Amino acid sequence: MFKILLDQDNSIRDKKEKAIEYTKEHKVSDTILKTMAGAANCKIVFDVLKQEGENNMWSVFEETAKEGEVRGKAEGIIDTCSDLGLPDEDILKRLQMKLDISLQAAQEYLRIFGKKTV
Repeated sequence: MFKILLDQDNSIRDKKEKAIEYTKEHKVSDTILKTMAGAANCKIVFDVLKQEGENNMWSVFEETAKEGEVRGKAEGIIDTCSDLGLPDEDILKRLQMKLDISLQAAQEYLRIFGKKTV
């Protein structure tokens, strides 16, 4: 699977098609998908992926990429707002509004990326 996804000679579309074909052909289990997601250090809701019909590796990687993008945006928002001296309440509201996330998710990002006073 990694060989398919890391192949520099194929387009993203070709990689996606090959990855989907591979997961169907080899009946990749949830355990393998979870292990690969764990190796990528990401949070994926596997029940949602299963409900969508296709339990394939490409969905896992797409979900991983989305999570990474949101984390990066959250870090940037928190860093900028902290530099501007905004209080945590305002930062949380801004995270929720800009990223369309729950208060709980915003609080977790603030905990992870918030400025530590020395």
